[in-house]
Amino acid sequence: EAAVLEAQSADVDTVSGATGSSEGYLEALQSVLDDIMVEEEPEEPEEPEEAMEDGTYTATGAGYNDDIEIEVVVEDGEIVSIEVLSHEETEDIAEPAFEDLEAAVLEAQSADVDTVSGATGTSEGYLEALNNALNN
Repeated sequence: EAAVLEAQSADVDTVSGATGSSEGYLEALQSVLDDIMVEEEPEEPEEPEEAMEDGTYTATGAGYNDDIEIEVVVEDGEIVSIEVLSHEETEDIAEPAFEDLEAAVLEAQSADVDTVSGATGTSEGYLEALNNALNN
């Protein structure tokens, strides 16, 4: 027991003269340790985030009805505004979706946000346009 506590492991020598008992003790201990041990995954180095270059960008994405054209403004490496320049989407559905998407994107600083329920095609076009603008 003392050797196990000191080593914090079941990987210790058996006791001379009690080899069978020692092996049984260590095997039982290892079994318990195997059940309770959480295997630590090595930390992966974080990939450096790509900074967005400041500027005003326009792009289009395929909406539900037709293309959605947006303008994205990046200042100090962050998206500060997104304006829909043109679209052929249904106003009552599109306008609230655009507002929700803009708020989500500004908070996340990414186009990796959920689509708006009930306006999936419109959302997908808006986010495609955003990705196109940021990647060009």
